[in-house]
Amino acid sequence: MPCHLAILKRKYLDLIISGRKSMECRLTRIPCAPFRQAAAGEKVLFKQSAGPIRAQAYIEKALFFGRLTPDSIRGLRRRYNDKVCADADFWLSRLDCRYGSLIWLTDVTEIPPYRIRRKGLRAWIISEDDQFDL
Repeated sequence: MPCHLAILKRKYLDLIISGRKSMECRLTRIPCAPFRQAAAGEKVLFKQSAGPIRAQAYIEKALFFGRLTPDSIRGLRRRYNDKVCADADFWLSRLDCRYGSLIWLTDVTEIPPYRIRRKGLRAWIISEDDQFDL
């Protein structure tokens, strides 16, 4: 079963660990992971940007959207931001995105921080063997 590595800013990772943020939202201009590549029951590891992996969770549910418009993105914000907990700058900076992934999280666990080597700028990586020493 695939394992996912999500890289995000510390403020959002802290919200996930605290339980306040229960959904991860990824809006992109091109179709890229996790778009149509995440499913219920799969594990997600959460890595702080420029920092360690600090938490894990499981995907409870995933929804994917194509052909997004600025109006549909504003609709996603109205409907889901209580779970996404994104600031206004996040939503404004994503108005030109065309693809969206909403990932409901369950069984969030803070884990002892550990670092991995990572190359590249991808913010969501999928591994078939739970290894992220990239």
